[in-house]
Amino acid sequence: MKEKVRFLGLDVHAETITIAAAEPDGEVRSLGTIANRAEPIRKLIKKLGPVKHLRACYEAGPTGYVLYWQLTELGVECEVIAPTLVPVKAGDRVKTDRRDALKLARSHRSADLTPVWVPDPGSEALRDLVRHSKLGLCVCALLDRHWHWPTTQVKRSDVENVKPPHELETQFHSVIVWRSPVRSFS
Repeated sequence: MKEKVRFLGLDVHAETITIAAAEPDGEVRSLGTIANRAEPIRKLIKKLGPVKHLRACYEAGPTGYVLYWQLTELGVECEVIAPTLVPVKAGDRVKTDRRDALKLARSHRSADLTPVWVPDPGSEALRDLVRHSKLGLCVCALLDRHWHWPTTQVKRSDVENVKPPHELETQFHSVIVWRSPVRSFS
C-alpha cells in the first residue's frame, strides 16, 4: 500500500502563518490562518494526523528558521524554500497569503521547489551575533584567523568580553583599526 503523504504549504509572517494542504487524492485546499506561536503550531500538527505522513515547506525570509526547528522537533519533515526559485505562472501577479500557501503546497507535492541549507540553532546564533555586533567584521576576522568557530550557542556578551592572547593583541587592534567604524545594525 502506498503511503498517503499530505504536503503542507506555509506562508509565514511575524504574527501569522497561513496553511494550505495538498491532499493525497489531488485536492489542494486552504486550512486557514494561525498565530505564529509554538502552541498553535503544535495543535495544528496534532490535528493534521500522524507526523510521518506530513511534509511541510515555507519560503525563507525574515522570520528565520524557528518554525523549521519547531516542526522538526515535532517530527514533521520540513524544508525551507528559496523564494526566488518558486515557479511562477506568466501573468500571475495577484499575491495573497492564501494563494501563496496553496502554490507552495502544490509545488511541494510535485517536487518543483529548491530547498536552502538550514543552520542549526548554534550556527544561527553565531550568524546573528556577527550580523548585529558592533564589532561584526572584527569578531568574524578574529574568529577566522585565530580560534575555531564555536559549535554551541554564543551570546553577544561572550564575544564582546573576549580578551585575545597577548601575542594576538597587536593584530587584534590592527583589525579593529582597519575595519572601524563598523556600521551597527542593532
